[in-house]
Amino acid sequence: MVVPVSAFEVTKAETNQSYPQVVLNLLDGQQYFGVPHAHQGYNGVVPTNQWPVYCGPSTASQYLSPISTSVNQPVLVLAPAQPLNSGSTLWQEYRSGGSVRITNIGTYASGTSPVADGFAMYLFLPPSSLTWGISPTYNYSINYTSTAEWNASHPSPVEGDVILPQSNSTYIVLQRDPYWRTAYAATNATGQWKALVVTNPNGNNATVTPSPSLNLGQGNAGWDGIGKGKFQLKPGGWISATVTYNPSVNALTRIAYGLNAGQSVSFALNSSGHFAPPSSGSYAFGIGPAAGGDHADWALSRAATAQQAPTPPSPAPPLPSARRRTRSRNSGAWKLTRIDMGSLWR
Repeated sequence: MVVPVSAFEVTKAETNQSYPQVVLNLLDGQQYFGVPHAHQGYNGVVPTNQWPVYCGPSTASQYLSPISTSVNQPVLVLAPAQPLNSGSTLWQEYRSGGSVRITNIGTYASGTSPVADGFAMYLFLPPSSLTWGISPTYNYSINYTSTAEWNASHPSPVEGDVILPQSNSTYIVLQRDPYWRTAYAATNATGQWKALVVTNPNGNNATVTPSPSLNLGQGNAGWDGIGKGKFQLKPGGWISATVTYNPSVNALTRIAYGLNAGQSVSFALNSSGHFAPPSSGSYAFGIGPAAGGDHADWALSRAATAQQAPTPPSPAPPLPSARRRTRSRNSGAWKLTRIDMGSLWR
């Protein structure tokens, strides 16, 4: 039976962060979409507007029917459980220049065994470099290619089809693929994570770097099979994933928890030399699954972002104290009183 997870499980990852933004929250009976968004679906051949699709309380039981007919937990179904079917939801927000943290919680109701591909996250697509935008005009009309379309061999030995939106500037795609190390192994592959730096200027000619892959070598791209830990999620299980980008050291960290079983996988990566820290400004972010021969109907129930303000510069040393003569009410004599000149500006 599916056990809906309390929103508390995922908001813990957002504590100690400033400027929180709930993108969507469908947990604990809520049906909240906090920001404008644009969807894009892909059926393995052409774009589709059949997914992502929202399943509310009245229709969620249909999605969950393979495992339970008594739970009506709303979800945003990103793609069906079919080979090479994918979908993404993207939104836009202003980045202040400090660390950024994105958290999502999701599940799947049906899929192959072992299940594969999982959720991918998109980071830092600048609107000025896009031919599309986050608006109703571009809902299901985002210019994109997929990993299968632009490169028949894929940049990874373990990867389903991933949507790669158009962008003149580089952006990051992070994915946890549960197929790594549970059903497939390779030399120098220690975990279940992959990270790609992507540029796709015209929408149909993506470039993925580092190439060759820094850990798998020739014939592959990015950092692939990195990190530590492994687990397979059962149908109806919940997974919570958090990615943090720290611009001061140009580093990415990510951790995913299987909330029902208490398992976790994580990685830490320095992207210096391959991705420049983005400046303050508006960016598009997104979440979407991959899908290959092994796949699942991955769905979201919550997504949120949080930021920390940029680290302020070190304060200037205090100004020297001065002496000022003041009149004593009692004795009528002058006395010297120490005054902090810096306090005059407070």
